[in-house]
Amino acid sequence: LENGFGPVCVCQMWTAREDFAVAVVGDHMYVTGGIASVHRSLCGPHACGDVDAGSYREYMSDVWYSSDGAVWVQATSAGQSDSFAGRGGHSMVVVNQELWLIGGRG
Repeated sequence: LENGFGPVCVCQMWTAREDFAVAVVGDHMYVTGGIASVHRSLCGPHACGDVDAGSYREYMSDVWYSSDGAVWVQATSAGQSDSFAGRGGHSMVVVNQELWLIGGRG
């Protein structure tokens, strides 16, 4: 993307979010979706800094899991072809050791 000053990059990192869903299967906690403020900044060595204070809200479609709540692994990324449509305010339940994502908006 161009902004008149040069290319703009979108940060690819875990973002604070609201209206996500959480469920536990076995020894792992799973977090899905939610609404995140995605920050944009000028491309450079520290492209994920919020140097232009610009951001937009996005319904996320990613899945993360952790066995200890401190170290998280990204299971699917937002927009992945086999992922669900981005959503927030949804519910997630466990049925027969499978995660089921229900409802929400996006």
